[in-house]
Parts: sequence; C-alpha cells; structure tokens
Amino acid sequence: MEYKTSTWTKLLHLVAWIILLSGVFFALIVPYFIPELLDFYLSEFNSDILFESISKGPKTMIQFLFGLIGGIMIGWGILLIIITRQLFIKDEPWIWRAITISAIGWFLFDSVLSIALGSFFNVIFNLVFLDLVMLPIVGYNYSNWKTSKNKNSVSM
Repeated sequence: MEYKTSTWTKLLHLVAWIILLSGVFFALIVPYFIPELLDFYLSEFNSDILFESISKGPKTMIQFLFGLIGGIMIGWGILLIIITRQLFIKDEPWIWRAITISAIGWFLFDSVLSIALGSFFNVIFNLVFLDLVMLPIVGYNYSNWKTSKNKNSVSM
C-alpha cells in the first residue's frame, strides 16, 4: 500500500520550515546582518506598552529572556516526550536520528553564538543539556552496534 502525503501533512512540513527559518532570521540574520532592523525596532516600537516590563531594568530583561528560553524548552520537551513515547511501542530509528540531529544543531548554533557574545556560562549549560540528551542516544547506538557485531561474528 502506497502512503499518500496529505495536504495537511505538507502544510505542517511547510510550517516547520517557516519556524526553523524564522529562528535563523531572528538569531543570526537580524543581529549580525541587518542591525538597522534592531535600531528601527527599538526606535519605532519603544513604547511603554511593548517594553514596559523590559525597560524596568536588567533584572526584568533577564526574567523576560528566561521566560522566553523556558517556553522554547517546554515546547521542545513536549515534542520529545511525544515522539519518544513511540519508542515504547516500536523501535523507530528515525526518532533517534531526529533527536540527535536537532540536539546537535541546537548545541552548535546556540554555543557558537554564545561564544561570539562572550556568554561562556551558557556554553557550559549547553554542554550539560547536550550530555543529558546524548547519553541515551550513545548508549542505544553502542548497544545496537554490539548486538550487530555479535550476530556477524563467526563461532569457532
């Protein structure tokens, strides 16, 4: 039976790409290649309505950033919980690959920007989280490699 991709699946795939490219745009393109957009944003939208809490000082700005980071981590965590639950039903190698690629992509991008901005503490934080994610992935791959090696060895 041939699987036909629905219009909704294609639309969701497009939305995923839009989200990914928006992240690249906001994290890399705007601050480093279009700094004028940051200036425009600050001058045109610098009002009490939009920046009331942020303009109260550095502590409030950090609280805002932690809330933003927390929201992103909650979203990624929910996604990981949903797709890893599938592994309790059936071993799906694509799940392991998807998690590996997304974790490494996040780590590299976030850590390079953190180093460029002098936030070395964030790189340490990233290393801890990368280790947490990669430990079961490395263990899974080692276990599979060991099993396949034993199946292929010839008994004497």
